[in-house]
Amino acid sequence: MGLDGQGTLALTAFLAVYREGAETALMYQATIGSQGGARAGLLGLAVGLVLGVIVLGAIAWAVRATSVRLPIRTFFQISGFILLALAMVFAGHGTFELQSAGILKTTSLTWLGSGIPALGVYPNVQSLSMQGLLLLGAVAAFLLIVVGQEPKREPQMATGSTAGARL
Repeated sequence: MGLDGQGTLALTAFLAVYREGAETALMYQATIGSQGGARAGLLGLAVGLVLGVIVLGAIAWAVRATSVRLPIRTFFQISGFILLALAMVFAGHGTFELQSAGILKTTSLTWLGSGIPALGVYPNVQSLSMQGLLLLGAVAAFLLIVVGQEPKREPQMATGSTAGARL
């Protein structure tokens, strides 16, 4: 007994949502565990969760209210840029954490001062290299998209005996 197209799509959507839910649960479990039971940390986590739900609800309402007029291309361009920025911040923080654990070597760049830790920019070669690779990949993907687009063609005029007869 095979799945039809709609069944396959429904199963894929279910698995995608289920996976995201499991990842979210694991993330919150790790975050709660890292707080060590500190009241301030748990309160901050709860406030962040509530604010996130409120913002998500507002975005969902805005998308639903304006879905007919929503410029999809612009929406995905902006969300893609935000995802790239988040990936760069996460890469910087992740590299710094690996350096703090002694897994990665640290080659300091004194000219960068203390960096901008809130944005994941740390003054060392390794974290900046990782972020540079992400940026290079994004630029390469952008160039492939732009170069790969076919130029828009003008509609062809009808040719033939009836077209000449009208002139």
